[in-house]
Amino acid sequence: ATAPPGGGGAHPGPLVATLRVESAAPGLRSLVRTVRLAGGAGAVERGAELDKLPVRDKESAHLAFPFALADGVVRVDLGDAVLEPGRNQLPGSCLEFASAHTAVDVSGADVGVAVATPDAPLVEIGALTDERPVGAGGRSWRAAVAPEPTVYAYLLNNYWHTNYKADQEGVLAFRFTVRPHGPYDPVALRRFSAEHEQPLLAVPVDPAAPPLAAPFALDSESVVLAALRPVDGGRALLLRLHNPSARPAAATVTPTLVGAALRLSDVEGAPGAPLAG
Repeated sequence: ATAPPGGGGAHPGPLVATLRVESAAPGLRSLVRTVRLAGGAGAVERGAELDKLPVRDKESAHLAFPFALADGVVRVDLGDAVLEPGRNQLPGSCLEFASAHTAVDVSGADVGVAVATPDAPLVEIGALTDERPVGAGGRSWRAAVAPEPTVYAYLLNNYWHTNYKADQEGVLAFRFTVRPHGPYDPVALRRFSAEHEQPLLAVPVDPAAPPLAAPFALDSESVVLAALRPVDGGRALLLRLHNPSARPAAATVTPTLVGAALRLSDVEGAPGAPLAG
């Protein structure tokens, strides 16, 4: 793809290259899309910046990710579970869209691709949602998931009657990361999601201060740390471990602080029976 005349263009560099595409779109003052490649990252960063006009007519904005995977299975990361639309849903569940915790995956038998959507958690699978009313009644709802393995990031709409203004004006920015991979791996998807839920942050520190060390170490091929919070007035940490795979897994948690001990607990953090490290 190239930028239109007078718009942005490619900005190559030794480590990072960015393609910027500026274009017009209905309901917008401007639309800027970016594609960025970083050496060794193994992923593509996508961006979309919309400068919205105040529109009171019914409207919505979507960004499509059409993947060439004819047999692709769509999976939506929910954090502590993975949704396969139309497969592991209760009868009567919504098939129009799903709420991704952080990422969506589309995988065939041998290859697939994961998309992190930290700024646009609502996604549509296979087709856009038709919000128009049918006759004098309400809108119709799908009885089956659309078959195409296309993922649409549902950026905004003013169809729904809620407690915000019917027009949404100003600059809206959305980030996405697209990572190709081999066969579907639920553990890799959870870890990919975690990278975008809890990104590393660079902060200034005092060089004379003693180095910080983690209070424990987690060793496992598939078990991940799903949550961590202080309890007992800050005198203890509550760990929640999660195994995203369908296989039994083992994990070893080793305290690194002198005198620290491991215990089972309930969800509120009340200590229970002691555990070996």
